[in-house]
Amino acid sequence: MITIYNSESLMSVELEREDQMPPFASPLGDPNIGLKLLAGDGMRPGSCLVWATDRGGVRYDGLPGAESGFIVIGRARITGDGEEPIEVGPGDGFMFPAGWSGTFEALEPVRKVFYLLA
Repeated sequence: MITIYNSESLMSVELEREDQMPPFASPLGDPNIGLKLLAGDGMRPGSCLVWATDRGGVRYDGLPGAESGFIVIGRARITGDGEEPIEVGPGDGFMFPAGWSGTFEALEPVRKVFYLLA
């Protein structure tokens, strides 16, 4: 069966509070992170997740695999190590290559959908 998501249905996805971070990530500030697994196991390629926070963000140090996604609502600042910050908002997509290090910071409450790639 095919599941179709749009911005409205993604906003209604119930998120679970996420207090644990994977070993390659650490919190920025005091983020209030919610997460919902839509497909896969959440750690391997093929996983799809909805992620949100109303403040703070995450510092990534050497992503083990590529990650691609898009912003559903809100605004965020993405800054790769040694790069200029980029602001993203609703409908904007992003792709972090395997090994990427940098930050993802909420400028306002933000919700994104992301996919773990090989």
